[in-house]
Amino acid sequence: MTVERNDALRDAAIGWHMRLPEADAATWEAFADWLGADPAHAAAYDEVELALDEADAALHAAPTVVEVQALAAANDDERPARRRQWIGGAVAAALVLAIGFNAIPRSDPYTVQTGPGETRALTLASGDRIELNGGSRVVLDRKDARFASLEQGEAAFTIRHDPAHPFALELGDARIVDLGTVFNVARDEAGVRVAVAEGSVRYEAGGDTVRLGAGQALSDAGGSAAIVTAQTDPAAVAAWRQGRLTYSGATLAQVSGDLARSLGVAVVLDPSLADRSFTGTIRVGRDPALVMTDVAALLDVSVSHGAAGWRLLPHGRANR
Repeated sequence: MTVERNDALRDAAIGWHMRLPEADAATWEAFADWLGADPAHAAAYDEVELALDEADAALHAAPTVVEVQALAAANDDERPARRRQWIGGAVAAALVLAIGFNAIPRSDPYTVQTGPGETRALTLASGDRIELNGGSRVVLDRKDARFASLEQGEAAFTIRHDPAHPFALELGDARIVDLGTVFNVARDEAGVRVAVAEGSVRYEAGGDTVRLGAGQALSDAGGSAAIVTAQTDPAAVAAWRQGRLTYSGATLAQVSGDLARSLGVAVVLDPSLADRSFTGTIRVGRDPALVMTDVAALLDVSVSHGAAGWRLLPHGRANR
């Protein structure tokens, strides 16, 4: 094989490595066709994969690009010429990724999301289960089924206990380490809310660590605000899966956000009602108009509907 063909195959293989983490079905099909077109393609891909693994280890072991370059030079002195070409190309690709992403990604992320009012259940390769409420987005990892990142919305998690590899859920600057449990998490503009139905979780944020057991919950508004813990009914945790929203002293700001997520419609709360609290249960598995009729009575507010969606207002202001 000529040096030019060798270089072309190497570059093509590196290109596939960089494209596949975000590949769609058409890209995977094209990759399969490329592998099958010539046995040398598969060999090139395997060679680059091995070289990238070595470069990955070097990058994570060395704090500076200068040291990685020095390692590449040392490899050049110790290995045959053909191997030097593959390692050199792989380290070059690794350095490009390091400049753009700080390091070669060890993960293979993908995103699952739901539209307003839509729910979806996922069973991961680890056997763990995630149920997404409406308007939610979670990032998962094909190479690590014990990791998830809730980007927005709400999700219920049913996680098996594995002390050797605990499940980790990222929430922006915070994270939850699961200790084998069933818990619910909501993340929106107001911050993060966590409630545990079974088992326990460890919540970590800004140097603070809070352990929650069954029947316990927390709210974290972020910033300098203190993390607030409270008791909750374990049976009410993630009750949205059964078409119910159950509260004990929740603010109407939280209630209106939950209604919008579950019903898939805009629900705008008058600012004067934001701090009013509510204790009770709202059934949401029905037509939004019927739900909002009940909401008006349960929350003791006026409800109006227009082009911008539903509005919750103090009595006497519905027509203003």
